[in-house]
Order: sequence, then structure tokens, then C-alpha cells
Amino acid sequence: GKYEVIATYRDSIHVEPGNEFRLRIPSDYPPSVVTRCFSVSWSLTIGIPRFKGKVLFPKKELRIRVLPSLSDKGYKVKPGGEVVVRVNKHLVKPIAILYIREWLNDGVREYSDTYEFTSSSKYIVSAGITSISIKLPPETMTGTEEIYYPLTFKAKVGDLTYGITSWIIIESENYRGITIPVIIYL
Repeated sequence: GKYEVIATYRDSIHVEPGNEFRLRIPSDYPPSVVTRCFSVSWSLTIGIPRFKGKVLFPKKELRIRVLPSLSDKGYKVKPGGEVVVRVNKHLVKPIAILYIREWLNDGVREYSDTYEFTSSSKYIVSAGITSISIKLPPETMTGTEEIYYPLTFKAKVGDLTYGITSWIIIESENYRGITIPVIIYL
């Protein structure tokens, strides 16, 4: 296929019949995302252990949706949401572009793919202040376990560090290069 398995995570818990339990995914593990470079899925396997716990029977597998931990640096925006930036300058014909960078570092090399993400922007200039709004497209696959949207995250599994970062660059005829970090979350 298009993707290669680079890491797996397994954990076992014993649950007595009729008891509640909570899943605790390590905070530095990735969310359930499917993007240009990543396909991360999570599932919960339930069954009765046989042969010293090596086999579960009967076995049932449930796909689950895991959301990323939130960072505190940057504008926070959800799919379909809007980021409004105010610049204390009169910008002439400003444009705002949302960039996504998907990256992976295996300890030896770093691989990355940076691309423009489909978004729309508009601006208003009033009293020397420019307000620019950037609207993100909505998440279109809302009924699935995987999230088909480049959510912001950073994960570490063994020697691998990987994630997705996002930022907006605002440029105009009279001013270049305002960079604003963005956190896309659900």
C-alpha cells in the first residue's frame, strides 16, 4: 500500500466482567489521522485470554478515535473554523496562506512535506489596522474513526519523532512575511 508501518503500541489491561475501565493513551503518541504522509489508526481488542494470554478468544476489535494533546503555542482553530489576525499597519492587498508541514525524524534523517492547505481569506482595513480572516474547510469525514484532516500534533514512539505543524503567512504589496503559528484541533 501507500503507507508503511513504522510503529505499533500495545498495552494489556485485565477487566473483570461488568466493571468499567478507562483507556489512557500516552500523551506523546499520535492521534487517529489520515493525511498526505500519515495514516494512524487505533483499535481496542477485547477478548478472554487463552494460552497464557497469547491468544484472545472470542475476540472483538473496535476502532477508536484518538485526539491529539493540545499545545499552548499558536492560534487554536477547529476544522471549518476561522482565524482572525489584526495587524497594526495598513496592508495593501494582503493575502494569507495556511501551510501544513508533515514531518518525521528517525534519529538519522528528517523527512518532511510542506504544502498549502485549502483555505479562504478576506481582509478589512480600518483606521490603519488590517484585519485578515482565514477560514478553514470543514472536516468532511466526520462519521469515521480516522480523522481525515491535518490536526496539529507531535508524537514520539521509540526513536521516531513525527507530527504536523501549521502556520499562516501573511504578505502584502507593502509588507512581507508575517508568520503566525496555528494549532488545528477537534
